Amino acid sequence: YSSMLVRNTYYHFPEPRINLRYLMDNNWSLKASAGSMVQYLSLLTGNGIGIPTDLWVPSTPRIRPQQSRQVALGIAKGWNQQRYTAELEVYFKDMKNLTSFDQGESFLAQGRWQDKIVQGVGQSYGTELLLKKTKGATTGWISYTLAWTDRQFEEINRGQRFYYKYDRRHDFSLVVAHQFSERWEASMVWTYGSGHRTTLPVNTFGVQIPLGFGEEDPRSITVDAPDRINNIQLPAYHRLDLSMSFIKKKKKWTRRLSVGIYNVYNRQNPSFLFLVRENNRPRYR
Repeated sequence: YSSMLVRNTYYHFPEPRINLRYLMDNNWSLKASAGSMVQYLSLLTGNGIGIPTDLWVPSTPRIRPQQSRQVALGIAKGWNQQRYTAELEVYFKDMKNLTSFDQGESFLAQGRWQDKIVQGVGQSYGTELLLKKTKGATTGWISYTLAWTDRQFEEINRGQRFYYKYDRRHDFSLVVAHQFSERWEASMVWTYGSGHRTTLPVNTFGVQIPLGFGEEDPRSITVDAPDRINNIQLPAYHRLDLSMSFIKKKKKWTRRLSVGIYNVYNRQNPSFLFLVRENNRPRYR
């Protein structure tokens, strides 16, 4: 049971959770979980192509806490004296009172931040797979997630659902560690994830603005317009990290010296895009 007092407003919610596990035999098991959760901090994300401006804001008398309900079902198997394990799980999460900047608003716009925010609903669901080796000189795991997440606000995208900025269709990780001796150990981590969603203009049209004082001819400006929110997916994110460790055990403590290489093959993962115009058409780099 959680609560929050902000000014003269008192929020309080029960947060029941249950976890069940059924052992079918020494190798197979089933598990299920369900829960209701409340969060009093909200993440505000921008949908544009500029530098990310994600920030956390608190609940207020006007901005209600976020609420979610989640259920998950899974199956697990171990073999070779639990040297290897495999787990498969599906989940569904329903959310409400999610926050977002109103369409056309941003953190840099003038005015109180509460006046720029709208609240709506969302869903997340998917499947997770994990294969793990826990014993022996070589250990590690492979994990893969296939997931969807969306948002819906009456004031945004004409009230239609759209993919959330952090909707990542595929998320893959490969982790391997090998112990050559009591003193030397090496590890490798390779990660891959579908690119984040962002909103990019796909149409261009001209707009005539009214004459100003002393002007004889109307001025025309070019406006770039997207067809929907988060309509474009950025390129995939992936990188390889390597490390080597020297370990020396003392009577009362252990000394470890590690050297690592981050992003070995120098993958240029995009953080944001620049808008450039060629032949009066928007392009991005």
